Amino acid sequence: MASLFPESHATLPPFTSLLVQGAYHASAPIHLALSLTRQSDSDALFISPSRQAITDTMQAYNDTWLNTHSGDGSTINASARVKML
Repeated sequence: MASLFPESHATLPPFTSLLVQGAYHASAPIHLALSLTRQSDSDALFISPSRQAITDTMQAYNDTWLNTHSGDGSTINASARVKML
């Protein structure tokens, strides 16, 4: 199931489209995209008004799970199917 958190039991109900708005941790959209691409063969589209701003924010947040697992095969495979605009 899709989630805004890594390896979480707090999953979202099934959906065909989703807009995430509010005060979530900086890497929540990435965790959502990775959870979606891991559970299906489809791609995920990540839209941000500023790619540089989201990159800077995520680097400042320094997500421990992403730092630990970004080199894992399953994470690399899932992240290759995330398109960021």
